Amino acid sequence: MRSRTISMWSLRIAAAVLFLLPDVATRAAEVDDETYGPPPPPKDRKYPAAVCAEPTFNFGTAFEGDSVRHSYVIENRGKAPLIIERVSAGCKCTVAEFDKEIAEGATGHVTLVLDTKGLSGRVPKSATVFTNDPRKRQFVINIEGDVKQLLRFEPRTPTINVIKGSGKATTDVKIFAGVDIPIEITEAKAQSPDIETTIETVEAGKSFVLHISVDTNGARTYRYETVTIKAKAGDRDASTSISVTIRLKNPIEFDGSRPYVNFFKKDVEAWQSGQTPSLKKSANLVSVENKPFEVTGVDVKEPWVKASYEKVGDGTKWTITVELLSKPQVLASTVGRTVVTVHTNHPSVPTVDLNVMATF
Repeated sequence: MRSRTISMWSLRIAAAVLFLLPDVATRAAEVDDETYGPPPPPKDRKYPAAVCAEPTFNFGTAFEGDSVRHSYVIENRGKAPLIIERVSAGCKCTVAEFDKEIAEGATGHVTLVLDTKGLSGRVPKSATVFTNDPRKRQFVINIEGDVKQLLRFEPRTPTINVIKGSGKATTDVKIFAGVDIPIEITEAKAQSPDIETTIETVEAGKSFVLHISVDTNGARTYRYETVTIKAKAGDRDASTSISVTIRLKNPIEFDGSRPYVNFFKKDVEAWQSGQTPSLKKSANLVSVENKPFEVTGVDVKEPWVKASYEKVGDGTKWTITVELLSKPQVLASTVGRTVVTVHTNHPSVPTVDLNVMATF
């Protein structure tokens, strides 16, 4: 009797499993379908299809300074207009133009321009094209090749570092041909009118010297200037540039060219809480020419600080000390700022300003 009951239960379980199998298989199939991503577009709708048969352009060899330009052919093999929404180019690459809409079965273009200034050796660059093609919302086009330095500079980034008002200052840059082709330098020109440039030929077609002069009476004491050099190599024209750093120092200035003292917040808090009886900071005023001078006085613009001065050694250096007296009445956020003016007997630098900052 017991064995018959067990058999009946086994038959019922087997029947239930057989009954549920189609549903389980259907659910499994649905789960598997979901793992493959969104379903394809309905067959009754028409879509564009973007095709770029040659997405990589190799320009071969270019001279540094050349501008390399190439147009990529974009074909629409779909059944609706292809829209190029935008083109995003990487560093040194610019998008010159592109066709925003390409009709069904037609072709359009995306044009890239590569600026080779500052580049050398093997150069791979790319841009990303964004479209309304549902199967290819974006794709990459590439531009690559070898860039040779037509000219080699020593130094590449020259510096003019002299005392302001000392007349004309000059620095020289040696220029060598970077290729086995005779070089002719046709022009060397700076952006600013107070920068003069001349070219001296050392060995025809191979080496030159670029003389760069600046008027030290200019108002700007620190700046970068660009000198553009145009050259001809055989039947090819090229253009490159170098950056010149110009630093015009005053005969008297604060050591390290940092004309300020800074009372930091943690020091101010220690002073306010009584942990520090007084709070003082100093800066050194020095003669760049290493000649003695005199500090004749100091003026304090705001009453929350006071200043004093002291000669160091033979008078080529003076220490200016600023003491914090109180919290300023006017703060920019939590910072107080003022200026201490130092008077000297130097004929070309009668006053020097020392900036003061305190954080509360």
